[in-house]
Amino acid sequence: MSPNDLQARMFFIKGTEFGSKGQYSKALYYSYKALEFKPDFAVAYGNIGNAYSYLGDQDRAIEAFNKAISLSKQHKGPEDFMLYGNRGLSYYYKREISKAISDFEYALTLNPKDDYVYVSLGNAYTYMGDYNRAIENYLKAISLNDKYTEAYNSLGSVYFHMDNYKNAITAFKAALNLNKNYPMYKCNLANAFAYSGDRDSALNLFNEIIDEASSYYLAYSGRSKIYFDMAKGTEDEELIRNYHRNALADLTRAIELNPLDFKVWRDRGLAYKAIGEYAKALKDISRSIKRGPGISRNHFERGDTYERIHDYEKALADYQDSIQTAKESNTTVVLVNRTWSFVLKIYQQGKLDKENFSDPFYCKLYELTKDALGCGISKTEQLRKDSRGKQIMLNYLYLYYVGVDMETSAGNSEKAFGYSESLRGRNILEQIGVAIALDPCKVTEDERKEVLRLTNERDFSQNVINEYLGRNYSFVENNRDKENRFLYACENLNKIEKELKELHEEIDSRIPGYLEKINPRPIDIAEAKKFCGNDTVVLEYVLWDQSALKDYAATWKWVREQSESHSYEIPESIIHPCINSYCFVLSNDGVTAIPLNFKYIYEDDRLEQEIKGILDLIAKEDKGTRFEEYCGNLYAELIKPVFDRKLIGGNVKNIIVVPDGSLPFLPFDILQEDAQSPQLGKQYKISFSPSVTISAKRKDWKPEDESIIAFGDIEYNNTHDENADRRTTRLIAKPDPNDPNTNPEEIIPNLPWTKIEIDNLERIALREGKRINIYRGSEASETMVKELSRNGELEKYSIVHFSGHGHYDKENVDKWGIVLSEASGPGAKEDGYLSIEDIAQVRLKAEMVELSICNAGLGEYIRGSGFVGLPISFMTAGAKSVGVSLWALDDKATSAFIVSLYTKVLQKHKTFRDAYYEVKNEFREGTIEVYGDEGKKIEIEDEEKEKWKHPMYWAGLILYE
Repeated sequence: MSPNDLQARMFFIKGTEFGSKGQYSKALYYSYKALEFKPDFAVAYGNIGNAYSYLGDQDRAIEAFNKAISLSKQHKGPEDFMLYGNRGLSYYYKREISKAISDFEYALTLNPKDDYVYVSLGNAYTYMGDYNRAIENYLKAISLNDKYTEAYNSLGSVYFHMDNYKNAITAFKAALNLNKNYPMYKCNLANAFAYSGDRDSALNLFNEIIDEASSYYLAYSGRSKIYFDMAKGTEDEELIRNYHRNALADLTRAIELNPLDFKVWRDRGLAYKAIGEYAKALKDISRSIKRGPGISRNHFERGDTYERIHDYEKALADYQDSIQTAKESNTTVVLVNRTWSFVLKIYQQGKLDKENFSDPFYCKLYELTKDALGCGISKTEQLRKDSRGKQIMLNYLYLYYVGVDMETSAGNSEKAFGYSESLRGRNILEQIGVAIALDPCKVTEDERKEVLRLTNERDFSQNVINEYLGRNYSFVENNRDKENRFLYACENLNKIEKELKELHEEIDSRIPGYLEKINPRPIDIAEAKKFCGNDTVVLEYVLWDQSALKDYAATWKWVREQSESHSYEIPESIIHPCINSYCFVLSNDGVTAIPLNFKYIYEDDRLEQEIKGILDLIAKEDKGTRFEEYCGNLYAELIKPVFDRKLIGGNVKNIIVVPDGSLPFLPFDILQEDAQSPQLGKQYKISFSPSVTISAKRKDWKPEDESIIAFGDIEYNNTHDENADRRTTRLIAKPDPNDPNTNPEEIIPNLPWTKIEIDNLERIALREGKRINIYRGSEASETMVKELSRNGELEKYSIVHFSGHGHYDKENVDKWGIVLSEASGPGAKEDGYLSIEDIAQVRLKAEMVELSICNAGLGEYIRGSGFVGLPISFMTAGAKSVGVSLWALDDKATSAFIVSLYTKVLQKHKTFRDAYYEVKNEFREGTIEVYGDEGKKIEIEDEEKEKWKHPMYWAGLILYE
């Protein structure tokens, strides 16, 4: 070692010693001295960066870290991971969170065992509002070091943000057990007790902290909130005054102990505001703004105070500053939080009051709120780029509903419709985008396979993560196996997303516009109008779901904070805003938003009740007074307002329903104004769509021919009985739970009419010269479907038909789907359940997939994903249209329906939409014909014809397109 190197090392060690003692000025002095002797001394620059970071000068710190990293790369120093981790901290303190995350993640590639960096990365994700990733990183830190107190504390904090107080309390207790003398952990635990409703435990802990560490200012701040909460719980005026006095005394003491913390100034300002001392409130909140510039909530609270004393000009100025600072924030959660506080102001009367639009202050506040909403939704849309981002975005979906309501109330129906389209069905849209982008003429087969493989693996890992977080597993409840599975899924997801991103970018460099297809935008109004043409109207429903709010913890926390800091109760209408629901009526003339009956949908909950009621009566083949009443009520609430506005002209022949909430399960065909009026499906051809965006992208999808592939005539039960009742419904029989020897595979009943159905389909096709390939019996298998997909054969058919049993069971979602031959016996490679997940991976280019099976149209409506079920899975796989059923089907009647349907499509060249319409009318009128073995027409008894007029036999068969 040269004399200069030795001298540099000595000064460096001296600087390190002073830095460890918190004497950062001296640390800087000796570190710079080290550089005089060795200008390329990377770790000395690292010391300088650390010192500046601790002194709060993050710009200089980052400059020093940049120099250190540059020099370290030249010499490949072993301390690289520390330099990246420390620079990440400086970016974090500057609130440049994306850069911080990038540095932390790179540091972990260099040293994956650094528990400190995992906690830092978790903190960055917490700040972003990505609580799932935050939990992942805290748990990784704990798995590396189960004595790491700050990891437990940080984990408790993120659970606290998520309103999961049970796990928050557990984590804070774990931190406290490892360090009983640290007041922060006690204070955090006390706050968790307070928010969980255990006020006594919280107060005892705060008192204990103050007794042991009287200078810990946050304990006074926390205790003040308990006093305000206690004031709310009594009507004794003297007690209320005492509690308020105690709270203000605690906040004043907190300020004395730490006058630099802007939050305690704001808390005391809110306390003064709560008791009506607005001058003092303004003074304190202004001090908070001075000490914490750029904090959106501070400006909002001062604006709210000005509004209370009717100084509207200053109130609006502060509100404007509040929104602007939220927009400039690097995190979506800040903007969403602030946007919601403005939304609650607008909805404080429980609805948008038209009379308020004449008030200049209200009008300006309304425009500010709409602006904030637009920015908030725009930011959430940016989160769709990866699967984790989509999970965060789902927490903010209520913003879209509010956007629909506010823009509609302001007369901007087109913008409101845009929010509605963004709100629904985007998961399938993105998958369809991938399918379209993976054009085999442009993308190599190897690339296509790799994209689909990575996409499927990504979705699987995300499902594992969602299950773990959704069940609120706790790390102290002997769930180590589940935790390890969760951590592996997280690690795998990060790896897959990186690989997928690199692959997409590589393809995009060769095929311009590829990435744009992967993440397609919602349809604009000009394209939507063109989609409708002259003869079609779209009814797109937006049903506000109040439970959406419960998914976003910060909203409820804000409401609670307001409740605790005000002497009056927050009205229920603010906690549960009365967001209106709408039917958007789209035609080639434009779009009109029609508000739906709030009382009918929410206050009386009649919409859900009457849909369930009508389905129950259909199952019982009841068509009495109650049935007519339900049909009339649903017509009056969902359809009549459209006709009252004369929005469906005489040229309209088709109505496409884009449902929301429970509406996918309602057979719109049978709705009618009264018993003497024609049913809606008698007047118009009714079909369903996941969204206009999806349907419009597929409108011009034209098959090369009308070739057909069919799977049916499956022998589920080997003990076939020739005399079996041919009216068996196409629903899997349940095993007898009281018989331990029952084998579920042995009791799946055969469906004799499916053989007749398939035979007649073949006969019609051959007669018309159509190419048809039929798989029967054991060949109608899950193995066969997957093999035909793998070798590309399935893509050659424009019509794909399945006839047999379907499986729908809310308790067994993994097996929702089509039941094929393997289900009839053990030993097969596959289980015979072609599930939703299996179907989405099948490769199709079909104009039509017809599912002649029971319950194929059932599923689950998930906010942000739309309707999840078989029709959407087949669309994802490549089908333009899908025919499904809403309930268990009668075997014989369904066979008649399908044969008549294909006769019209293949022989008379009708569209499937037209054919569905005509076949349903044949059932209505009792003119449906039945063809049996060898295509022979079977005469139906008048009694059976009359029976088949009931909607149970035909109305459940619907078309998605």
